[in-house]
Amino acid sequence: ERLEPLGEAPAAEIEARYQSVVASMQEGVVVQGRDGSILNTNAAAERILGLSADQLRGRTSIDPRWRTVHEDGTPFPGEQHPAMVAMQTGQPVLGVVMGVHRPEGDLAWIRVNARPVRLTPSSPQHAVVVTFLDITEERRLLAELRHRSEQLALVIEGANDGFWDWDIPSGRVTYSPRWAEMLGYDHAELEADLATWVRLTHPDDMPAA
Repeated sequence: ERLEPLGEAPAAEIEARYQSVVASMQEGVVVQGRDGSILNTNAAAERILGLSADQLRGRTSIDPRWRTVHEDGTPFPGEQHPAMVAMQTGQPVLGVVMGVHRPEGDLAWIRVNARPVRLTPSSPQHAVVVTFLDITEERRLLAELRHRSEQLALVIEGANDGFWDWDIPSGRVTYSPRWAEMLGYDHAELEADLATWVRLTHPDDMPAA
C-alpha cells in the first residue's frame, strides 16, 4: 500500500528523517552501487561486521577479505552474495544465511536480504540495499540444543527403556522402537498419534491412566 506524504517537506528534512531511521535500526543496513562497492552503512552494520564506516566504504562483495562461508562451511564467493545476485537479476534475494569472518578472527552469522533500487520503475537498478541480522547467538543456541538432544537420545538408547513423547496440541505421539518392541510390535506398525496409545491400553486401566 502506498503511503501518502504528510505535507510537503524540504529535501533536507526528508534526508534527515531517513538518516535517523536507518541509524536507529538494529538491522545492519548497507547500500552498494552497481559495481558492488559499499556506498553507505549504518551503525548496526559496522557493529555486526566489526568494521568502521571508513573500512567498509568502497569495499566490494568480491573483496577476498570477507572470507564468507555457506552454512556448511564451504566458501561463499562474492559473485554469489545476495547483493550481487540482486543487482544482476533485478530481483530481491531474501533470507540468505552467510558466515562472515570479522577482523578479530571470529565468525559472525548473518541473515541477509538484498533489494535492488531503481530511480523509476522502468529504469535499470542502480544500487542495492542490503539489510542483515546477526544470528550468531541463535545458531549457537540451536547447535547446543541439537547436541543435548543427541546426548539425551544416546542416554535413552543406552538405558534400554521404552519411551513415548506426546505433543498435546497436535495429538502426535512419537514412540521409540524399544517401546514398540516391548509390546511385541514392529515400530513401523504403530501410527504416530495418541489413538495408538489408547487402542493398546486395557479398557480397565484407562480411567486411572
